[in-house]
Amino acid sequence: MPRTDLEAAMDYLTFREDYMALLDLRAESLLRRRSAGSEDAAFQAIMVDALTLLQQRLADVVPASSQDFAHGLRDN
Repeated sequence: MPRTDLEAAMDYLTFREDYMALLDLRAESLLRRRSAGSEDAAFQAIMVDALTLLQQRLADVVPASSQDFAHGLRDN
């Protein structure tokens, strides 16, 4: 997959306030507390892990090229 496709997908999700709010809530749930701010290593570790897993999953499902994507849409 071209890196730009994956980067665009990640950028889209991370700039979505509602999506990031859900990640924050999940991290708070796992830690059973609110974030203590930018220096909260445990909170940041959960966020990084979640985004890393998301990126790996997107690498499996985001098409290798826009041409492949358009072809896939026609098949559905």
